[in-house]
Amino acid sequence: MPKVKKDSLFISIDDVKTNDLIKFLEEGEEVEKEFQGKSRIALQITIMLKSGDKKLMTLNGTSKANMIDAYGDDTAVWIGKYGRVEIANQKIGKDFKDVLYITSLNKNLKGEVIPSASADATTAPDDVDIKAEDLPF
Repeated sequence: MPKVKKDSLFISIDDVKTNDLIKFLEEGEEVEKEFQGKSRIALQITIMLKSGDKKLMTLNGTSKANMIDAYGDDTAVWIGKYGRVEIANQKIGKDFKDVLYITSLNKNLKGEVIPSASADATTAPDDVDIKAEDLPF
């Protein structure tokens, strides 16, 4: 019997690790989401993982602010640009959970400059080779 894997259209903590890069593939759209009984508007955007997998991601407020600081508030400008994954264990309600954040390539979640990062936060480092012709879609 063939083995099947549990796939999701949305990114999860299991798909990435801290310092992985994601690439923004489109400008996204603002959608209404419910969280802890409250309705809010969130940015949902298609990204590509290091593996080449295409996923949807709903940016939390911190990640959205980080990307606006890096690339501006016009998400169409984000297309083809990169973000850096950072996973932090935080208290959510009564429990501690891993939370996925996206930061610019040259700053960490605290806003500190990463010494080894390029000053140009729009391009991936040389060891990351994500090219349009390599995309599986």
